Amino acid sequence: MSVNREIIDSSKNIIRSLFLVDDEDAIRESCKILLENRKYNVVQFKSGKIFLEYFSKKKNADLVILDVNLTGISGIDVLREIRKENKNIPVLLISGDYNFQKSAYAEYQPLYFFNKPFMINDLIEMIKKIEIRFNN
Repeated sequence: MSVNREIIDSSKNIIRSLFLVDDEDAIRESCKILLENRKYNVVQFKSGKIFLEYFSKKKNADLVILDVNLTGISGIDVLREIRKENKNIPVLLISGDYNFQKSAYAEYQPLYFFNKPFMINDLIEMIKKIEIRFNN
């Protein structure tokens, strides 16, 4: 897949801060490093419980990247709690389950989906697409 460099130009970030919730250390750590290299401010969480404790006090991110299959509190349960607190923050659900029923979560808009595994440039491109939708 060729990547359009204009799309991933980090100097034009509208989304500047994001919460990253994933219980897989390797994914969470590598995404944090690579996103920060592109000038995003990333706060990471290894569980839905830890994230929700933080989110209840600090709701000031531009985007939440949320794994669907978290251990403990599921990503879907976390999403429901996010929507109780903030109906407008965009959420990007990530999942390695290709049979995930996206249509079942239409009520939780603005909501986006992305499959694991992914290349970081593809994730950045998806973030830029979300930015475009919120900027229009």
